[in-house]
Amino acid sequence: MELWMLLLSLALVFLLKKLASPPGVGPAATLPEAAEQEDAAVAAAAEEEEQDESAALEWLRRTLPLIRAAFWDGERVQSKDRRLVLWLQELKRLLCDAEDVNDDFEYEELRQQIEGGGGPASSLSKKVNGIKRRFLDIEKYKNGLGVGDMGGRTEEEVMQERTWQTSFLPIEPEIFGREKEKEEIIRILLASDDDDGGGGVVSSIAITGIGGLGKTTLAQLVYNDRRVVEHFKPRMWICTTPDYDVMKLSREILGSIEMDIKFPWSLGKLDMCHRGIVDKLEGMRFLLVLDNLWDRDQRKWQSLLAPLMYAKKGSKILITTRDTGFANILQYGKTIELEGLPFDHCWKLFERHAFFDGTSAEHPRLGAIGKRIVDKFKGVPLAAAVVGDVLRSTLEENEWRRILESEIWEIDQGEDGILSVLKLSYDRLPPQLKQCLQYCSLFPKNYRFDSCDLVRQWMAQGLVQSERGRRIEDVGNRCFNDLFSRSFFQLVDGKYVIHDLIRDLAMLVSHCDHLSTDTDSLHRILRDNHSIRHLSLLMTSRRPDLEDLERLLAHKCLRTLGFFFLSDSQCWVPRSLFLSLDTLRLLDLSYGGIEQLPDSIGNLRHLRYLDLGSNPIRILPESLCCLYKLQTLKLKGCGIHTKLPQGISQLINLRHLEVEPGSLSGVVGIGSLTCLQELESFPISKRRHGPKIDELKDMNELRGTLRIQNLHWIRSKEEAMGAMLDRKQYLLKLEMEWDEYTYAGERNSELDQEILEALVPPAGLKEFVIEGYHGESAPSWLEQRSLSNLESISLTTCRNWSSLPISLCTSSLRRVTIFRCPQLRYLPSLPNTLKELVLRHLKLEELPEFYQPAQPVSGHGSDIIPSLSTLIIEGCNALKSLRGGLLQLHLSNLTVLRIQHCRQLVEWPEGAGFLATLLSLHEDLCILGCPKLEATPAGMALSPSLKHLIVMDCPEVVNEALLSQLRNLTAESYVSVEKDYTTIASCYEQVFELVVADWLEIGDIRHVHLHSFGAPEDDPCVRLTCAKQRVWSWRSNDWVHAWRVQIWPRRRVKEEKKPEMMKVYHFTDPVLLDEWWARRSPPHRRWTGDLGTSKVASDKH
Repeated sequence: MELWMLLLSLALVFLLKKLASPPGVGPAATLPEAAEQEDAAVAAAAEEEEQDESAALEWLRRTLPLIRAAFWDGERVQSKDRRLVLWLQELKRLLCDAEDVNDDFEYEELRQQIEGGGGPASSLSKKVNGIKRRFLDIEKYKNGLGVGDMGGRTEEEVMQERTWQTSFLPIEPEIFGREKEKEEIIRILLASDDDDGGGGVVSSIAITGIGGLGKTTLAQLVYNDRRVVEHFKPRMWICTTPDYDVMKLSREILGSIEMDIKFPWSLGKLDMCHRGIVDKLEGMRFLLVLDNLWDRDQRKWQSLLAPLMYAKKGSKILITTRDTGFANILQYGKTIELEGLPFDHCWKLFERHAFFDGTSAEHPRLGAIGKRIVDKFKGVPLAAAVVGDVLRSTLEENEWRRILESEIWEIDQGEDGILSVLKLSYDRLPPQLKQCLQYCSLFPKNYRFDSCDLVRQWMAQGLVQSERGRRIEDVGNRCFNDLFSRSFFQLVDGKYVIHDLIRDLAMLVSHCDHLSTDTDSLHRILRDNHSIRHLSLLMTSRRPDLEDLERLLAHKCLRTLGFFFLSDSQCWVPRSLFLSLDTLRLLDLSYGGIEQLPDSIGNLRHLRYLDLGSNPIRILPESLCCLYKLQTLKLKGCGIHTKLPQGISQLINLRHLEVEPGSLSGVVGIGSLTCLQELESFPISKRRHGPKIDELKDMNELRGTLRIQNLHWIRSKEEAMGAMLDRKQYLLKLEMEWDEYTYAGERNSELDQEILEALVPPAGLKEFVIEGYHGESAPSWLEQRSLSNLESISLTTCRNWSSLPISLCTSSLRRVTIFRCPQLRYLPSLPNTLKELVLRHLKLEELPEFYQPAQPVSGHGSDIIPSLSTLIIEGCNALKSLRGGLLQLHLSNLTVLRIQHCRQLVEWPEGAGFLATLLSLHEDLCILGCPKLEATPAGMALSPSLKHLIVMDCPEVVNEALLSQLRNLTAESYVSVEKDYTTIASCYEQVFELVVADWLEIGDIRHVHLHSFGAPEDDPCVRLTCAKQRVWSWRSNDWVHAWRVQIWPRRRVKEEKKPEMMKVYHFTDPVLLDEWWARRSPPHRRWTGDLGTSKVASDKH
């Protein structure tokens, strides 16, 4: 009942009462009675309104699942009847509107719970009545369409109609039928341009063909082939977009050359970026792969190529594209056009996907049907894989025949035909998975995404629902794995991508309510389509026009709005945007260069997912704390100075909060966020208004990693007990940190010990870290073996611990890290149940008074610690001998052994066990900074497969016995040893002629006259490093060993400038090198030469 009707009824009541008063009764007599009656009427009207709303809400929540199930049932009907299509579209609109109204009810309930007070002035029941009328109209219209009763089945019944799912197993894909094309491309890549008809410094190869033929897979095979890896330095792989930006691609190329490169503001200019590419590629032979190139713009192509032309001749660009006409713009280019796979190969691929054991031998009837199905793929491998995954879930012959006899095969087999084939797999999906796949149509081409983040986006849209006893995230992960197992997603370098054709399929089936476009096309598309509810925008300019954003205001039903900004964008968000689009459930403004967020953000009462990451926002508006339904808030990359609003504790539905470490330091009431699933860092504050340890009490949904910082601010054992950490059963890793330097001299070790005793971790913990603890002993819960699942423990700067509990060595322990524990003199004896002990990483770092490694109680041989793979002993200055410890045993699986900076160490381990360990060591052997260590033991032999050998600052270790072992190393080895030689030739005679390693470095050739290179004559602290490495010689058309020389002072100069360095490349004759050495070239010149033919470049190093 609306307010004006309520006031009118009250006025009528008052008027009637006044008219009914007996004669002679004046106003003074009737006013009290009228006031009482007026109050009663108001109360009755309010109660009636509350009952109306309650009934409306009950009807809505009872009917909403039935509407959803009716829609999903209707989608299952594969009909071309236009009337049914229109009915489904109207039902979809009704479903969305009903969900929005239900959201309004839930928001009001949350608002009243948090803020107090009554409901809104205007009733929501009017909206529900509108939903009712539309529901009845649609029901009447449906009766003539041959569709079953609306709501005839429950949502749960429709959801349970799932096919049997295969398990999610990451496997290496087997490639079928592209060996010929692969070898042809590699031949072209490795051949000289003169031999292959190329006329420029850089030549190009294009792999063309329709989508789904495996162009990218073929390029990956070529890119990772050993011959290609050895031939090109560097190799770069770039995924392009349909309308690529030269600046963006140039920066990606520069970043691929040097992975850790930082992009200063100056590189925002194309010429500066091109200069960087020229500097990095000059004189180098590179391979650049541009995957999925579309744009034929000749000027863009020439601009992209311009800096690449300064590279070494023989550099190549490999392109994959659907555009068969793209070859026309290639300079000095060749084209490899892919065709469909031969039937036999296509059948093998289908067979691997359709049958669990990869063969149809046990199902001959299905095999016969399958071969007829494969014949219809026309050799498209993507279709074979996807349809095979569809049929993998059933062995029913009728189902296979239904696929074979589908009318879909009657469509011409072009790209549209392939989409139709792929739609077979879509039609077989449960309704929930269909919606999840439709949502992925919003991603741009080649967009890489994280599975967990996609699940959170699905959650925000209500596409996944919680089930009995299961987290909603777990349900979402199951949906993702279902789609992945059916080949809808692909895993690339730890991220997921959607194949172009799968994305096209998602766009095809998204019922015109999902749209991914750019701002240039936005006005035209939105003008013609008012049903869009999910929109992603690729911003085509770094400073988007206000008009671009204001065009969205008319679309008040939008649920998703995601922006994909260009690099270095600077966007201003108008206040009106959030006032109009109040039905948004997901908003992504990441990387937008946004400095300020309007307070109208609080108007988005339906919002569940908000990504503001990587924006220079300093202060968030307090109105953000009115988003009571928010589940995900992402603020990573905004900087450590981003200030969270004080009322963030009101976001009681928040499940995922991504912030920079330290951003929570000034937040009060963080313990109210009891739904929170992750909290990487919890900084305890000494201030009155800041996080306290007892706020963790009810945050029992936390999982993953929890790092509790500033434990030194806790003042009592009772305060620590309030955290109730033992109830956090989902935590896998717990880090407890005291500040090492805060009140270090005044710290009470007994209080630290009481606090640690009170912070009992959950029993299922797998990783445990203690840092800065000043107590003298371990807590009792660690002594009592309560952490039976513990796999890793790290102790850092625990200054007063003198011993570790024996119970620490549980059967599940994998890794021990001990760092800067100066009172720790020994480790506990290992238990005699060593076969159950698995230590994959044992690090003993900087233990100044550590006398000896852990000693086993009993047992000998390789089964003592069978899984130990890494042993590092570093900074143990009191350690004098390695005898009698772990290293006396044969550690058969040890791959890394590092003994570093043990200044007093003298003795190697004794016995055959250590010699056997060295012989089986195949990854890394490093002996560094042990000046008193004696020569290697007699009979020592190194494994030929050892990849890294480093011996520095150990003058006695590098002897004839060690050097004689170098001849046995493989060509892939890296060797760096330090020894005093008088001349380069004498170094060569003893060492270089013996070694085939890819890289051999000999340091400390002290007695060469270095003053001729600019070093002071009286300064002996100049170091020469002479190295041999494998390089490609165009003269001999083969790999050869050449020389590299570096010179630098041992000590840095007072100005702390980087000392100048000289490099020499491509000397195959040490005599030639000595002759060049005598030329006394100035040290600021860099000399490069190929087998004695030199050129001089005048840049500094």
